[in-house]
Formats: sequence, structure tokens, C-alpha cells
Amino acid sequence: MLMTAGILLVVGVAALVAWPLLAPVPASEIAPAGGSTSITERSELAAARDRALAAIREAELDHATGRLSDDDYAIIRAELEGAALAALARLDQRTGGA
Repeated sequence: MLMTAGILLVVGVAALVAWPLLAPVPASEIAPAGGSTSITERSELAAARDRALAAIREAELDHATGRLSDDDYAIIRAELEGAALAALARLDQRTGGA
């Protein structure tokens, strides 16, 4: 009984983890051939923006908890802000500023 429950738990967790990999990709997410601004491209730029902003929040937390010195924090924050602004600028170009 306990063995069966364990196996069911493992299979369930494996299914949850594998679901995004096995699910079909909607046609709206497939980049059109030769398209100037694809949904995939915009998604990638938005993901780059989100990663940079998350990294900034993480650096803020590390600085607040004393894991980053003031100098290191300033350097890292400037680099991350540059990356976030670059991603935002490219995203605005691709979407027409909307």
C-alpha cells in the first residue's frame, strides 16, 4: 500500500514537471517565416527584461542583508539596469512603443 502510494506520488510529480515539455505549442507562438516582429521575439525580449528586473531585486535583497558591499551593489545594479533598459528599448521598438 505504501509502495503504491509512493509510486503514484513519483509518477504525479514527474507528470507535472514534464507537462510544459510535452504540451503542444500553440500556433500563435510559432514565429512566422521572415516576419519582422514575431510573438516569439517579443516573448524573448520580455523574458530578458523580466530576468534583469528579477536580478535587480535579488541584488537589492543581497545588499540589504549585507551580502553585497555598497561598491559591489552599485556596479551590479548599474549593469543590470543597463540590461533591463536595453531590453525595454528593444521591446518598445518591436511593439511600436505600445
